[in-house]
Amino acid sequence: MKNPILVGACLLTLLPAGVSAQAIDGEVQPRFIFGPLGLTPRLAIKDIGVDSNPGNLSTGADQDVTLTLAPGVDSTLRIGRGRLTGKTSLEYVYFNESDQLRSFNINQEAKAELQLNRLAPFATGTYVKTRQRPNLEIDERVQQYLRAASAGFDLKLGARTSLEFEGRQGR
Repeated sequence: MKNPILVGACLLTLLPAGVSAQAIDGEVQPRFIFGPLGLTPRLAIKDIGVDSNPGNLSTGADQDVTLTLAPGVDSTLRIGRGRLTGKTSLEYVYFNESDQLRSFNINQEAKAELQLNRLAPFATGTYVKTRQRPNLEIDERVQQYLRAASAGFDLKLGARTSLEFEGRQGR
């Protein structure tokens, strides 16, 4: 054949793909497994482009190049019938010229659950530290701390049906 790249691409399609067993209860299979501990690293690049008004100014708006880089890891630890899961991410918000708008944001979520026959009690905790706009009505990027907790249980009624009862509290 005259095109070695085309030949190489065709040969790559013949290689067998990796397969894995189906996850239980919609659980994502971890990428790296160390005994009962499973880790799945993540890297997201989002909000990349030009912000036409980074400070949300009514007059004299200037534009700036922005990028948000968010590495993180999802973790799962199985202990008998129990499972501890966590999601950790560190987000870096970059502005090229508006260095006062740059920030590091932290997001940590943890969940402990116990799988019994038809009942699965759980407890969760969340910690978020961010310096982003709280909503579309507030233009200022202020430091925010969120701490939240919840507890509840899942009640399985059948193979595909369950009820979840949960109570939440946050600050």
